[in-house]
Amino acid sequence: IDIREITGILKREISQYEAKLDVTKVGRVVEVGDGIARVYGLQDALASEGYRVTAVSDGLAALAAVRAGGIDLALLDVMMPGKSGYDVCRDIRKTDERLPIIILTAKGEEIDKVVGLQLGADDYVTKPFDPDELAARMRALRRRAAGRGQPLLQHGDLVVDPAARTV
Repeated sequence: IDIREITGILKREISQYEAKLDVTKVGRVVEVGDGIARVYGLQDALASEGYRVTAVSDGLAALAAVRAGGIDLALLDVMMPGKSGYDVCRDIRKTDERLPIIILTAKGEEIDKVVGLQLGADDYVTKPFDPDELAARMRALRRRAAGRGQPLLQHGDLVVDPAARTV
């Protein structure tokens, strides 16, 4: 048995497990940057995972796609025209604290990672990367995002939203 067979077996097992959890159904991903999805064959890999990728080439288009709705996860490059990935991340977080965001970029210095995470990214992956690892990270983020939808607590007129931390 070789590593490819083992990888295939593990992918099938993970998919079956996640199907039972009902947290990673077909999702829609916005990918923005310098053709990351095409260069790494990521669109095909994500399609085989059940994702539909909306690839855009600049930060403004990424924001428009997110604001239009239906996006389950954002892959952002730091260096892109219009708005940087950092700016897009910050803008998304102003209105949506739950959308999973992964920064996917060649900028791998520690300070770059810290800035991205402090601005609201959930993960930071540097190029080159393994598409299988990225897909696993995406599944993990979607599992966590699915768990964020905590029920409201209510007693009389008092309503507490634990996820939003509001009363």
